[in-house]
Amino acid sequence: MFISREMRLKQDFRLEPGLVLAVEPMVNMGVADTRILSDHWTVVTKDYMPSAHVEHTLALTREGVKIVTAGTEDLKSVLLPPTSGG
Repeated sequence: MFISREMRLKQDFRLEPGLVLAVEPMVNMGVADTRILSDHWTVVTKDYMPSAHVEHTLALTREGVKIVTAGTEDLKSVLLPPTSGG
């Protein structure tokens, strides 16, 4: 299932097995306000303070959440159990 940016802005969607999510936090020493450079890819903070961007890919399975991008063998075996919810 692919959920575009436009779809995310227009409506909610269900988290269900088969969905893969990219979680991409950006941690900034300064302000949270950002801008995209002319290469249409690079993101900088408006105050140009140091920042870090990390990403993990999570796959939702019937057994729980699998951390696809885990870097160590220990983390690759991590499977967060599904929650009961509606």
